[in-house]
Amino acid sequence: MTGQSAALVLVLGICCWGCPGCRAAAVSPCQRGAKGAAIREPVQLTSSSKLLDVKFQFRSGYASDGTMQYCFITDDGSQSPTLIVSPGDHLRLKLTNNVTIPYNPSVVGGDWTADYTTNLHFHGMFLSPSPGQDFVFTAISPGQSFTYDIDIPADHPSGLYWYHPQYYGRVAGSLFGGASGLIIVQGLEQARPDTAGLPVRTIAIRDQHRPQSMNFSLPPSVADDGLDLSINFVPVAYPDYTPALAVMMSTELWRVAHAGADAVLDLQLLFDGVP
Repeated sequence: MTGQSAALVLVLGICCWGCPGCRAAAVSPCQRGAKGAAIREPVQLTSSSKLLDVKFQFRSGYASDGTMQYCFITDDGSQSPTLIVSPGDHLRLKLTNNVTIPYNPSVVGGDWTADYTTNLHFHGMFLSPSPGQDFVFTAISPGQSFTYDIDIPADHPSGLYWYHPQYYGRVAGSLFGGASGLIIVQGLEQARPDTAGLPVRTIAIRDQHRPQSMNFSLPPSVADDGLDLSINFVPVAYPDYTPALAVMMSTELWRVAHAGADAVLDLQLLFDGVP
């Protein structure tokens, strides 16, 4: 996507689940931007000498409005970095599940350990489904670590892909909480020479619970009336959807991914306010 100015028009699907009464006193490690702020480019981690070696922590916490947040964080505190690889590279990714398990008096012992098992899936990529690679049945319980050793085929198509948890029963909740990030397989300029040298902006659109959806005392017509969005973790909240700002000084190559769970996005490109 290129252009001098752009805006997104979004139509949303609906799905809401929650856990009323679960709150954590500590500040969430999964920090988000302010409504109406300029979007920031995610930190980029690029392979070197055919290897990208990454360490992630899977973390969680409650936002000030009570919604649950999840994130992948590196040792230096970077959240959901963009992984940049080339065909033929090797990706070594150690994932440690450091999620905080909230106490829920309705569960015997208050232990939700089974609900906080996680893993990683590399969405859209052409990878081996064998254990240790893109194997969606890998189970990483809280307090445990697992190292993915992934061979990226030499003929892998270039493009934008994304990573997220794929542990069944926890996928939507993790995605609503923000646990996703982008992957770029380099080589686009070989197919599209006109993109060579352009400044690149990567954009991840995520959907998330609204605070009302966490309150089961509300009728569904009130609690389930929409989903909030975020763009690179800048909130774009229902129903007004205050835009996140993208300041462009020249023509750019935009790499845009829907890295969420349920929202249906109808994207429209506007030039100076005109479709």
